[in-house]
Amino acid sequence: MKTSLVPFPAWDDSLFVRMNGAWHTPPADVVITAFMNASATRWVLAPLFLAIFLVPRGRARLVAAVGLLALGLCDLVVDQGLKPWIHRPRPLDAGLPIRALVDLRHSFGFPSAHAANSAAFATVLGLDGSRIAPAAIGLSALLGYSRIYVGAHRPLDVLFGWITGTLVGFAVARLAGRWVPARPVKPA
Repeated sequence: MKTSLVPFPAWDDSLFVRMNGAWHTPPADVVITAFMNASATRWVLAPLFLAIFLVPRGRARLVAAVGLLALGLCDLVVDQGLKPWIHRPRPLDAGLPIRALVDLRHSFGFPSAHAANSAAFATVLGLDGSRIAPAAIGLSALLGYSRIYVGAHRPLDVLFGWITGTLVGFAVARLAGRWVPARPVKPA
């Protein structure tokens, strides 16, 4: 595997080793592994797609569709654009001491697509003022942390995933704002 296009600081590897190795507890291993297994594409995206058709209100349905559009576009930007361009190997391929709790892929790791995609969706919900935006943001944070905990990514992979997802979510929400009517303001 090629070396990274960008020099990354050594503290990122040190922090990864600490977060992935020293900060483990058996109860957290069970919870985070279960969360990672439940967050697999088939268990998260399928209900989101169904929710678009089950949400009775038109505006909420449009916002969910825009969120999924942002998620899909973000996935494309990260997996087809940034990862192949930057060439940063995952911790497993970089030879770091690793405690793998899930099956790990041999591919580029920067930025984290899980963190980016969840941040893109949460950003769209947040910009709309959705009542479930705080939960989406919390899940994005947990998902990002869990990627480090299970050994799939370093901290900067996740941080830049969140930044990338936020930027893509913001751009998609701004563009979609031309077609999605503004949320009505209730008088005080």
